[in-house]
Amino acid sequence: MCGIIGFFGKEKAIDSVLDGLTKLEYRGYDSAGLAYHEGKKVKAIKAVGHAEQLIQKTQDINPPNCRISIGHTRWATHGGATELNAHPHLSNNNEIAVVHNGIIENYLELTEFLATHGITMRSETDTEVIPNLIQIYYQGDLRKAIQKALKHLKGSYAFLAIAAASPNTLIAVKNGMPLVIGAGKDFCIISSDIPTALSKTDNIYIIENNEMAVIDNNIIYFYENNRPTVKQLIKPPHSRELITKGPFKSFMEKEINDIPEVFQRLITLTSIQNELLDTIKNAATIHICACGTSYNAGLIIGALLEKHCKIRVKNHTASELRFKDPLILPTDIGLVLSQSGETADTISAMNMLKENNLPVIALCNTPNSTIAREANYYIPTFAGFEIAVPSTKSFCAQVLLGAIIVNAICEKPVFSKNAFSLLPMHARAILAKSKDIAALAAKHQHKRQIFFVGKGLDAYTALEAAMKVKGSAYIHSEGFPAGELKHGPLSLVNPETLTAVFQTDESVKPKTANTIAEAKARGSKIWEIEVPASPLSFCYAVIPTQLFALHLCKLKGHNPDKPRHLAKAVTVE
Repeated sequence: MCGIIGFFGKEKAIDSVLDGLTKLEYRGYDSAGLAYHEGKKVKAIKAVGHAEQLIQKTQDINPPNCRISIGHTRWATHGGATELNAHPHLSNNNEIAVVHNGIIENYLELTEFLATHGITMRSETDTEVIPNLIQIYYQGDLRKAIQKALKHLKGSYAFLAIAAASPNTLIAVKNGMPLVIGAGKDFCIISSDIPTALSKTDNIYIIENNEMAVIDNNIIYFYENNRPTVKQLIKPPHSRELITKGPFKSFMEKEINDIPEVFQRLITLTSIQNELLDTIKNAATIHICACGTSYNAGLIIGALLEKHCKIRVKNHTASELRFKDPLILPTDIGLVLSQSGETADTISAMNMLKENNLPVIALCNTPNSTIAREANYYIPTFAGFEIAVPSTKSFCAQVLLGAIIVNAICEKPVFSKNAFSLLPMHARAILAKSKDIAALAAKHQHKRQIFFVGKGLDAYTALEAAMKVKGSAYIHSEGFPAGELKHGPLSLVNPETLTAVFQTDESVKPKTANTIAEAKARGSKIWEIEVPASPLSFCYAVIPTQLFALHLCKLKGHNPDKPRHLAKAVTVE
């Protein structure tokens, strides 16, 4: 989603912000921009497209002793992807610049309010109300002006602000959107993204809701609800060296190849406290909330919990939880899944569960993220940084973690130690067939639609496989239970269709054979997906289709790491 970057240092602030913007690219965006001080003025430069376009426009811009700059990668919401709508946004008097993530829910109302002060909007965005509110209240103290402006804002947001008349001050505000400050020896980097901050320093402050950070001459002052507060530096466990592609051409390829190592880490490092296990065991119903890939992993985890632990499970699309008025009882618990830990819809669902006094467990890949910090219990997935927008290793990590939890709850282990220990080997065996899968992708690259089907847990894997293909290769793909083919989708099957069949459970092969026959009779090509046999095959059955999506993507000339219109961390509802 949108990305924020700010820098305060001795010099070369613009170069540092441009570097930060390139590191934010993996989140997904369609325009970029930055603002900086030049003498007694604030100037902004914007570009539609990738950060490279912005870099070209700033080649001749390097004011001497430029200490402060703020930048932004925008994913269009209010208004299209244009330079006018790109951030930073300036106040009408061109003296305040702001970069902003989130949504100002009452921006139309505020636009009318600003009009009474003779201020008109230049863009289609909700963001533009922020610098103009600050302009109204600015009388030489930027912090006080922002505090007054905040009283008008409704919604979830994080923003950075600079003012022409305050050349030594940069202010950061958080309410619902992620924001961190990396503290170096003689600089500060502010970002909506922990990995980007970690690219410059190992020491970070995490800004909480209703907090403001004022960086004045490289000294950081923190305020909570307008009162001074003290914050502690933290040292996240990740290493900066992990954020590289290694020998691979894309992060997506690297991260698929990380899966065996992720399996090994989970098997070795996962430890679940007895209090948490008792909380799960005693639940009348577990409400699993997630979005996208994490939702598909949650379906598998829910099925495992019901089958083996005999605990009732309700799976919810996180974005819909507040709108479906679910039956939530005091004896229930919540389980939320997120790769980034900043997924706005999942945070909203988690908050609703907590409002109902339910203990919430988070399965999350990002320590120190909002979800990891605010859940009652946090279980890490140990997948390491995942940079590509299509989530791959995190899905496999979430599913395996679900199996580990199930094993820990049941009196008699469902899955043997040997089955767990063989997981990395099975994953490597699939990865070794990448060239064969690449040839399959080349054979079917012109198919107009791909159906992924399976029974039992394979039906949920099919959903995830379809998501990867449609999101990476832009081919119409659907996943559903094999038996549902004849209840509607069969009418779409023709010689331009590929039907891919998961059948990890030998007992259901006679049923999937019927599905194969039905599809073949209508001219469809068939891909019978093969993976090593194991009681835990649902942990890695998706890998062939992840590779398939990757190779299709490359064959069609797309960027595997940055699919169009999609973002890594969806931080708006």
